[in-house]
Amino acid sequence: MDSSHTKGREFEFGVGRIMEEAIAENKDEFRSEVIRHKPLMGRSVEWKPDIVLVTSRLLDSFLKPSLELAVVECKYIDDLSSEGTYWSQMSRAYLSLNDLRLANETSSFYLAVNRNSKRDYSSIFKNVGVKLVNINIPEELSEFKSNIKRLLEENTFDEQLKKFMQFLGEYRQISAQSMENQQKTGRGGNLP
Repeated sequence: MDSSHTKGREFEFGVGRIMEEAIAENKDEFRSEVIRHKPLMGRSVEWKPDIVLVTSRLLDSFLKPSLELAVVECKYIDDLSSEGTYWSQMSRAYLSLNDLRLANETSSFYLAVNRNSKRDYSSIFKNVGVKLVNINIPEELSEFKSNIKRLLEENTFDEQLKKFMQFLGEYRQISAQSMENQQKTGRGGNLP
């Protein structure tokens, strides 16, 4: 196995550890987990992204994690690699992450890299809803960690219960308005 491939795997495991630390700091170990190469359906095909952060949904049985909070693709590009190699890696990541995002709109998407390029790939990925993060830049790493913690906090059972109760309230309001409109129009309970 060549050293670039080995460094790539080490980089991927390092990003996974960062996410696992966020889970531990959030005291969410029993509900959330980091899964590597989890099959995930995109708009056109099934992909196996490098890292998927999953948590349990409010109504899941047995608390099995099934809600994908974040999808992370990791790209390690050796310092000696050409700009063409960097472009090739970014193109592959763009294809897979964009296809996954089109089918999984509620998840957050990240591309973790070990170095930047002369080109502004960050804005290209931003246009398709993917945040490019250079793990070696402290500000970007800090923001990534904060985003992962925020995703975990927003999806605790309490927060999911609040959202569910809000949904029920809105549903009741819509149902009441519908019944009122049916009575006004004399249609009873049958809709055309």
